[in-house]
Amino acid sequence: MLVVKRSVTIDDLELLFEWRNSSSALSVSRSSLKIDRLEHEKWFRERLKKIPSEPFWIMIADNLRVGYVRLDLFDKKENYFTVSIFIVEDFQGLGIARKMLRIALTDFDLPKGHPKFRAVIRKDNFRSIKLFSSVGFFFNSEIDELFDEYCLSVRDLKLDALHL
Repeated sequence: MLVVKRSVTIDDLELLFEWRNSSSALSVSRSSLKIDRLEHEKWFRERLKKIPSEPFWIMIADNLRVGYVRLDLFDKKENYFTVSIFIVEDFQGLGIARKMLRIALTDFDLPKGHPKFRAVIRKDNFRSIKLFSSVGFFFNSEIDELFDEYCLSVRDLKLDALHL
């Protein structure tokens, strides 16, 4: 299944609000509480302004929106990005997540230097741990009793694992 990306636009506000409050997203998010519409809209409008330096894509397969990948700048000095990925529940387990991650890590204008990536993953989210580990992310630290941080330098990216 071919997966392509397109930048998020204001037209995606409602879709991303729905995805953010879905049970599958809430079960693995830092906050398990639904957010309200106004809070989401404020965050979304601010996030759109950052797209030139912090990519945010809707991923499409067979003309269907199957999820998103977002790269949030965590540390500008270190070129350090937090990777956030969401796959619509109906498309989980089909290998789409690996394709989405490949696009996110290899198909954007990298900042100068060697970017680093981090993923904050719930300890019981074994699918995400397996996905990120398979491309070279390694356990870096425990954030709290529920979440761990996994990291990757673009130099350590397992490109062979990303080619499908």
